[in-house]
Amino acid sequence: MKRFWLIILALICLYPNTSFSKEKAQFIKAKTGNQSYYLEIADTLSKRTQGLSDRNKLDKNQGMLFIFSSISKHSFWMKNMQFPLDFIWLKDNKVVAIKENVSNSNQIFSFSAAKPFNRVIELNAGEISKNKIKPGNLVHFIGKTQKQGSAISSN
Repeated sequence: MKRFWLIILALICLYPNTSFSKEKAQFIKAKTGNQSYYLEIADTLSKRTQGLSDRNKLDKNQGMLFIFSSISKHSFWMKNMQFPLDFIWLKDNKVVAIKENVSNSNQIFSFSAAKPFNRVIELNAGEISKNKIKPGNLVHFIGKTQKQGSAISSN
């Protein structure tokens, strides 16, 4: 019996992204202008570090919301990204900076906004331009839900 549990523990450690080890993901609806997005919340260090890495794609009108406890110039990277992204940096609900079409190259580099922020939204590349998102815009957050695993496509 002891051997059985050691094997289970080893599998969890070796395959941390499998469904049996995933926390329930939380989602929130965000609206800017006339466009709404369904965002997975990354509000812990491990969720923010993982971000959208190793996912195949984002479905239409979906993304990720990174929440930080302090207003600062937090760094981001595109490690193990399979597709390009648009970044929207927020101070509370106000857009303070944007970065469009950030490449999913295999090079590891970090970047940030010029202004301090405490939230970041990652969306499919092209969303900022398509929906005319710019600094000064407000983003309204509506509700919060939990789902097992992720509604955002992964491997």
